[in-house]
Amino acid sequence: MTVQTAHLDLIRLMIKGDAETYRERCAALDQAGWDGFGLVVSAAFYNAVQDRFGPSSTTNDVIRFVADARQNIGHTNFDVDPVAAETLIQAARSGNTEEMEKLPTETVIETEMLLVWNLLEGVTDDGLETFLSAAEHLARQWERAS
Repeated sequence: MTVQTAHLDLIRLMIKGDAETYRERCAALDQAGWDGFGLVVSAAFYNAVQDRFGPSSTTNDVIRFVADARQNIGHTNFDVDPVAAETLIQAARSGNTEEMEKLPTETVIETEMLLVWNLLEGVTDDGLETFLSAAEHLARQWERAS
């Protein structure tokens, strides 16, 4: 399993709600290293935002989505900073990353991961595999470009 595949698998497990295997894979990545994880999560996040928020989406749509996402994860031990979440979504929508770049890397990765979970809520198995394949392709493009 390549490192990128391991990262994509972690996203897959989170979306499918397989908490036990998710924790096991996180432990394995703690030992093997998380290098490249942020790139894969950012690619997944970017694609999910593009899929969810079309050109007719408004700032109010983003605010409403973030509020719903925060409520959705309320039963977990996680929370999403609404300002960070809205900033990240707007950056993915507009391509203007100036405000996003002010956020700590850890906040960006955690927030994007939790939002991907919410953005993909209800996705079918086939849809998830198609989505992850596209995220992998984008992450590889970004990796080559850097």
